Amino acid sequence: MCWGEERGAPTHSIFSDVLAYPEIKQGYRELHVVTNYGLFPEIVKEPSPKGKTEILNLYKNSYFTRDLMQLSNIQNIHGLLNIFHNLAVSIGSHLEISNFAREAQLSFQTTKKYINSLLQSQLIFELPGYQYGPAKRFIKAKKTYFCDNGIISSFGIQISEGQRLENFVISELEKRRKLGFIKSDQFFYYKSAAGREIDLVFESERNIYAIEIKASKTPNRRDIINLREFGKSLNKPCKLFLFYMGEEYLEVDNVKFLPISSIRSGY
Repeated sequence: MCWGEERGAPTHSIFSDVLAYPEIKQGYRELHVVTNYGLFPEIVKEPSPKGKTEILNLYKNSYFTRDLMQLSNIQNIHGLLNIFHNLAVSIGSHLEISNFAREAQLSFQTTKKYINSLLQSQLIFELPGYQYGPAKRFIKAKKTYFCDNGIISSFGIQISEGQRLENFVISELEKRRKLGFIKSDQFFYYKSAAGREIDLVFESERNIYAIEIKASKTPNRRDIINLREFGKSLNKPCKLFLFYMGEEYLEVDNVKFLPISSIRSGY
């Protein structure tokens, strides 16, 4: 489910509307739960943390492993678990299958097969590099995210707060893209020749959107350098956004700061 979907139809545009302060506060009161337990419908309906944990454990033992192995003819459960672990701890990093294969103690072809199975089952999705300008040759590697944070938690994998928030925000926006709320054929990340990265880039209705995600309540100008440089490098209309843990809508150097809780019930 999308965050806030149980409340009814979407109520506001994430990128253009300003939510009232009580709505922002309510979103943050829910954020820890949704980023840890995810938004599978059974999870949303279950009120207790213990019950949510038990449901995620059932998911892990059935759909995430046993059913996936049967559907994709996967025989090495330990290799599959290693793939899940390596994907989770690599959130925000480039996916190099050869490195994954070595760390999971699997062959390159087997690792590729397992990752393809996770893609086809829609447990994960990929962001290719945004093909723009001289950095084109630097961004062939893809980044991989889980479709729901509950998948990560079900395996007990420890990741940083920044990684957890990045996966949550990008997966929530990807849900809205697939539902048609965000008019874009594909999401990307960006890396310049100088190594400056943008978490999420997409084209929509003749505009380029560039988005960074920070697990901070008080980001500063250093946190928007990559966005500013990206905006300057383009000869197309570009909208720059920083999702952060604060409660105010701000704008600094043409970068709009959006509270992460503004995603709740938004489109």
